[in-house]
Amino acid sequence: MEGREVRDREETGAGQTMEGREVRDRDETGAGQTMEGREVRDREETGAGQTMEGREVRDREETGAGQTMEGREVRDREETGAGQTMEGREVRDREETGAGQTMEGREVRDREETGAGQTMEGREVRDREETGAGQTMEGREVRDREETGAGLTMEGREVRDREETGAGQTMEGREVRDREETGAGQTMEGREVRDREETGAGQTMEGREVREREETGAGQTMEGREVRDREETGAGQTMEGREVRDREETGAGQTMEGREVRDREETGAGQTMEGREVRDREETGAGQTMEGREVRDREETGAGQTMEGREVRDREETGAGQTMEGREVRDREETGAGQTMEGREVRDREETGAGQMMEDER
Repeated sequence: MEGREVRDREETGAGQTMEGREVRDRDETGAGQTMEGREVRDREETGAGQTMEGREVRDREETGAGQTMEGREVRDREETGAGQTMEGREVRDREETGAGQTMEGREVRDREETGAGQTMEGREVRDREETGAGQTMEGREVRDREETGAGLTMEGREVRDREETGAGQTMEGREVRDREETGAGQTMEGREVRDREETGAGQTMEGREVREREETGAGQTMEGREVRDREETGAGQTMEGREVRDREETGAGQTMEGREVRDREETGAGQTMEGREVRDREETGAGQTMEGREVRDREETGAGQTMEGREVRDREETGAGQTMEGREVRDREETGAGQTMEGREVRDREETGAGQMMEDER
């Protein structure tokens, strides 16, 4: 539990779920009826693809010809042998042959994901390496990403402990986010539960509103009530909402974001220059990290001691589940009957076969 609340999530057979301070019954059985928080959402994704999400009905059709109706618009999607795809009001040709050549919408992207994880996307080359140590270079930045058993992840400007194991618990930055991206893509992010669905034509439900998100092809994206065209090809030109951001991430890591230029250099010693400040980042074996104007020592050895920024966090998640986070000690016990003690309160958690979960805040 990181941040201000603990959210237990259970998405077993019957789909009963307790999220934070409220109980949400979620049912995603064959008929797709779903109850989320204080409203009932009927979701139907059967053969004909009729879907009811929250207060509106969306007909979704993803049959052989790939016709799709999402919310108030109709999107025809065609993904036949040659990879031709029609999304909404534009046609996108997609080709993913053996050598990884891909044509997306109005541009051609060559994608190569060989053994060492080298990838060429659009007009730039992205080296992506997800080996045992999880170092990854993704377009805009070098990210050390580790999603092994302990799930330590370095994302952009901060080190995030990210855990995406079976139960989908995720720690992001300063808070723990329970993220669940199972079958229907329900996701709990931070302080709210977000139903995220990124199947098919990229329909996405985020938090209290439904966002149609489309990130195929030329990067057209519809987020909530506005449409954002996002283009991250070639020289890194990006259009986000109402402004255009040019981003350039060449060998020396020069980056232009909106109205300012940010030089970013992430060489072997992890020195990074971001906008008007220089950030030295070093993540050696002992996990020492310097970010901007502060130094963060991070150590996640067997006993789980961790120093983050100006405070030391001892984290211990041994068999009995005792955990010390920051300035408080949290005992966590998840035995067979599901009793759990988190920080200063005890929560009884029961995760039986039908997925009913009892969470008692005392």
